Amino acid sequence: MIRLMFAYFVSVRPFDLKTADEDIAKAGQKNDEVALENPLNISKYRDEAADFIDQLETFSAQAIIPFNAQHLCFKLTEMIDDPVLTPSGADTQMEQEAF
Repeated sequence: MIRLMFAYFVSVRPFDLKTADEDIAKAGQKNDEVALENPLNISKYRDEAADFIDQLETFSAQAIIPFNAQHLCFKLTEMIDDPVLTPSGADTQMEQEAF
């Protein structure tokens, strides 16, 4: 996945040094917010994440990727739509069912 995202950002979304610090800070803030969300609820960034996965899927269909990126994008979309499929969601659900 890292290779796919790297290739995508290099070719589709060039890095702008003028806004790099601000962009990184925004990404860090979103990461912190998502980390504190209930892992059984759909993220408030669900639509943004789904749009990004769609863009990755379209890009991967046009690029030569040494793995099945389409399948990976499908699995990520499933996790975005059903948080129980994520590792933290599965752990939280298992813990709740144990008590």
